[in-house]
Amino acid sequence: MAGTNDQVWQFMISYQQQHGMPPTMDEIRGSVPGLGYRSSAQYALRGLVEQGKVVEAADPGSSRRHRAIEDPEPETIQPRPERDMPALLAVPALFPLGG
Repeated sequence: MAGTNDQVWQFMISYQQQHGMPPTMDEIRGSVPGLGYRSSAQYALRGLVEQGKVVEAADPGSSRRHRAIEDPEPETIQPRPERDMPALLAVPALFPLGG
């Protein structure tokens, strides 16, 4: 999905330069190959937000709430974090087994 994320980011930069505002989810989906479903575009945008290449406006109802950052600072671009998995810990038994 990294290639798709890059295509989405590049499309958003180009669109913002031409129109002065970010594209809608449907405009992204219709312009980037491989994003046949709205959920695919949402997934790509979520990844770009986590990487620091896209910021999300506070208004969740806005159709143009995702804005691409043209020159993200290298130190702000973070790899996608691993999902937190519960750690397995060895806990000593209070009572011996079989005894």
